[in-house]
Amino acid sequence: MVRLAEISSRSCVLILILLTLVFCFLEPAIARADTIFPFQGIITLSGNNACNGQCVEAIDVSFDFQWNPVNSFFPGSISNLTVSSNGALTFAGTSGPFLLDNFPYRPLFDGLGDEVDIGISNFVSADIPPAFFAAMYSCGSATCLTDFAPGNTFPCKYFCGHDPGVVNSIFTESGPPIQTTEPSCLLLLSTGLLILFGAAKLKHHQHVLSRSCGLQRF
Repeated sequence: MVRLAEISSRSCVLILILLTLVFCFLEPAIARADTIFPFQGIITLSGNNACNGQCVEAIDVSFDFQWNPVNSFFPGSISNLTVSSNGALTFAGTSGPFLLDNFPYRPLFDGLGDEVDIGISNFVSADIPPAFFAAMYSCGSATCLTDFAPGNTFPCKYFCGHDPGVVNSIFTESGPPIQTTEPSCLLLLSTGLLILFGAAKLKHHQHVLSRSCGLQRF
C-alpha cells in the first residue's frame, strides 16, 4: 500500500510539472498584465452671488482607473477614490472599487444628498487611459439648489446646474501607469510541489500511524 501511495504521489507531481510547463509555454500568448492609471482632479462648482459674493465649491478627487478587457459588461473600474471639498457642500470620503459599465460614470455624494458625477469619455481602448469630466446631477439640499441651481424645483434630481460655467473640471494623470505583477511560472510550480509534498507526507504519516495502532491491538 505504501508503494502504491508513493507511485500515485509521483504521478501527481509529474502531471503538475507537465501542466505547469504547458501553462508557461502558453502564458505569453494568453496573459496580459493589468495596467493601473492613477488620476487626480479638481471639480469647481461656480454658482450665483448668494454667498456674500459668488458661491464656489472646490472638490478635490484622486483615484485609480483600471481596464477590465475580459469583462464586456463592466470594461473598467475606479478604485482608491478619495474626495474632499471646500465650500458649503460636504463632499468627502474614500471608496473602494466601483465597476463601470458601457454608460460609464462615477457618482459622488455628499452628506446633504447632492450628487456630482465623474463622467468618462474615450472609453474605448484598453491601451490608453480614458478622459474624465464632471457634471452636477442632482441637488438634494436647499443649499445646493440656492447656490448652484437657482430656478429649479426642489429637490432637483436630473442634471441640475447644467448652465454653462457652473461645473468646470480638470483631470490629469498623477503618475506613470502602474503595471501589476503576475505570479511567475517558477513560483506556481514551487507552490504546487510543496502542497503535493505536504499532502504525500501527511498521507504516509497517517498510514504508518494506522498500521501501528493495528499492531497494538494484538
